[in-house]
Amino acid sequence: MKLFGFVLVALSLVAGLVGAGSAYLVRVDRGADELVGLTVNEAVVVPLIGLGEVADPLDTEVLVPKGTVLDADHVQHLAQADVRHVRVEEFAFGRWEGKFLFLGGVLGLGLGALLVRLGARMALDAEPAESERGPSEVLAEIRTAVDRVRGAVARHADGPELLALLSPIVDDLLPAFPAGRDRMVARMGLGAYAQLMDSFAAAERQVHRAWSAAADGVLEETAECVERAAALFDQTRAELSGRLAAHGAKS
Repeated sequence: MKLFGFVLVALSLVAGLVGAGSAYLVRVDRGADELVGLTVNEAVVVPLIGLGEVADPLDTEVLVPKGTVLDADHVQHLAQADVRHVRVEEFAFGRWEGKFLFLGGVLGLGLGALLVRLGARMALDAEPAESERGPSEVLAEIRTAVDRVRGAVARHADGPELLALLSPIVDDLLPAFPAGRDRMVARMGLGAYAQLMDSFAAAERQVHRAWSAAADGVLEETAECVERAAALFDQTRAELSGRLAAHGAKS
C-alpha cells in the first residue's frame, strides 16, 4: 500500500503540473468570440516561410507580440498560421482545458498521501512488540528525572551534584524522544509532529541552560531553568496525549 501511495503521488504530481500548465492556454479554434479582447502573455512565434528562397528552418517571426490585445484580425492570422494555442494573461475556468487533469492530480495527491500514511501505520502495527520505550514513556522518565533535579535544588545541592543529575537527562533521555520520530510521524502526521517538537525543543533548551548554569556554579539560574523545563515538559506531554488521542493512536 505504501509503495502504491508513493507511485500515485508521483503520477498525480505530474498530472497536476501538466494540468496547471494549461491554465492560461486558449485554443485558437474557439473562434474570435472567445479570443478577442484577451491579452497575449507569451509572444506567438511561427517558422519563417521564405518566398522564392529556402528559409533556414531555425528562422522564425513573431506573429503576435507579447502584450498584444487580440482583435479579429489577430485571430484570423493565428488560424491561418495553424497556431493551435495562445497563452494569455486572463484566466477563465470554463476554457481551461486541463482543469480535470489538475483536479485529478490534486485528488490523487491527497489519496496517495493517505495511502502512504496508512501503509506506514500498518507496517508499524505489523512489527513485533518491541521493548523500546514509547514517546510517552520517554517523556515520563524525563519528567521524573527533572523532578529529582528540582528536589536537589530545593535542598540546596551544590553544582557537581546537580550536574550529576542533569547529565543523564542531557546525554540519554533527551535524545531518546526524537529517536521515535518515524513512529510518531506515522501515527500523528508530519505537521502535528513538527508542532510537538517545537514544544519539546523549548523544554530541551531549558535543560541545557540548567546544565550550563550548574557547570558555571550559577545555581539560581539552574533552579529557574529547571522550573521552566518542568512546565514545558508537562505541556509537551499534554500535547502528545492530545494528538495521539485525536489520531486514534497508541502512545
